[in-house]
Amino acid sequence: MFKSPTEDRRPTSDVRNWTGLIGLVGFVIALFLLRMGEVTGTVGPLIMLASAAIPMVLWDVLVEKVHRAPTAGFDFGAPTPWDEALSLAGVKLVGLLATFALIGAAYFVLRTYSDAKFDYYYVVLGSVGQGLLLMSPFYILLTTRFMSQPRDSLWQFGNLVLGRWGQVEWPEISNYLLSWAVKGFFLSFMFSVILPMYQNVILFDFSELANDPKVLVFFAIPLLFLVDVCFGTVGYIFSLRILDSHIRTANPYLAGWVAALICYPPFALMASGQILDYRANTVEWWQWFQGYPLLLAFWGLCLVILTVIYAWATVIFGLRFSNLTNRGIITAGPYSLFKHPAYLSKCVFWWMLYVPFLSLNGPAEAIRSCVLLTAVCAIYYWRAKTEERHLMEEPKYQAYSEWIAQHGLLQRIRQAALKL
Repeated sequence: MFKSPTEDRRPTSDVRNWTGLIGLVGFVIALFLLRMGEVTGTVGPLIMLASAAIPMVLWDVLVEKVHRAPTAGFDFGAPTPWDEALSLAGVKLVGLLATFALIGAAYFVLRTYSDAKFDYYYVVLGSVGQGLLLMSPFYILLTTRFMSQPRDSLWQFGNLVLGRWGQVEWPEISNYLLSWAVKGFFLSFMFSVILPMYQNVILFDFSELANDPKVLVFFAIPLLFLVDVCFGTVGYIFSLRILDSHIRTANPYLAGWVAALICYPPFALMASGQILDYRANTVEWWQWFQGYPLLLAFWGLCLVILTVIYAWATVIFGLRFSNLTNRGIITAGPYSLFKHPAYLSKCVFWWMLYVPFLSLNGPAEAIRSCVLLTAVCAIYYWRAKTEERHLMEEPKYQAYSEWIAQHGLLQRIRQAALKL
């Protein structure tokens, strides 16, 4: 149980620091070996993902014992009789197959998913996905037998498909469909970017490092973004009740979905050539400061630190990272300093990376770029607020929000400034 903020205690995080750290160790070891072996093929990212995920799964089950957490919803001392469990599992399997059919139909109908960038995702679905599909009946049966409330949203969706509408609770159906919409959209996006990001890191050329130290910055930033994508992908894959990493609720507010989706293709308003594209400069940050080595080093270090914070904000979720959902409240790591460390670091990173306040085309272009980037950051502020609106439905997040308002880094800086 967590203490109230009045007792000056931060609410306990639903994921401990060790979970993400152990996964990160597995990731680093795997990536080092893959780079040594120059494994650039499609199997490389899967090895990388497994090397991050498996240590976290083992740690959570064997040490944290997440399957016994009250939020997991299991009662191992009072299993459901086998005949009843088989009946319930059969309905759930119908619901799961119907869910996969809906997602597959969406991928087929929506033209954006015909793009070649999704080819790797379909390769993975066609190989690894088939094995997982074959295992799903056994997983459903075993979890159903030990769930304290086996008639969950999947069971209700199965009844909906079977036409048993009298046993359906529509809010549960809505939450179920939104949860799978999150997984279907973001998992495809993650796999559409992970292969080129992985190959970029594996094939990175350090030959100029001796003459140009900023090469380290050029390597560190893509590497850290790969960490973020790796742990994000793991999070979407391992949304499993047995690991207490299932989606508890999906964001039910339209504003939350709009704010999130306009940050990702094909809806991204800030993408290159789109209405909020702020990248007017053809000169990069390091070129502006080329004649100022100390400033160049400081600027590059700041960019790396910001990317570390951004990646750390994903790693700390362990197996539970996911947009537009509540899969547990995280109060550890960078979330002990800020409520939205990823958004904050990302926005500052963009200002420093693209230096929109400098322009070869004069002050008018600089002003235009600054206005556009400010609008992008405003979208992320709006996105943060829509997430808070969803999470504030949980008492633990309310307590965390009060605690961070009193003890977050910005409040500490403000208090220190007042004492000067």
